[in-house]
Amino acid sequence: MATNISNPIINTITKNEVFNAYPNPANNRIFVKCNNVNTKDENIISIIDLIGKVLLTKNTNNSGVIEIDTQNLSNGIYFIKLTNATLNIVSKIVITH
Repeated sequence: MATNISNPIINTITKNEVFNAYPNPANNRIFVKCNNVNTKDENIISIIDLIGKVLLTKNTNNSGVIEIDTQNLSNGIYFIKLTNATLNIVSKIVITH
């Protein structure tokens, strides 16, 4: 089920319309496809563990596919977060080596 996101600047959208992380579960890398993001803003993609510790951060100014190396992450459940000036979206990913 997609999460609805409301923002006074952006009409209601769903998480999958903004970004998609695949494959899920992932092995040694995950791809994040960013859609409908403002390329003038800095977009920050973070991988966060279950206790809230930020393990990886990647900054990008483009809309497209970003590759993230997950080789150094242990097997488990993580959150992937996309943040910019108008968005703050979180999705769950699973890492299995």
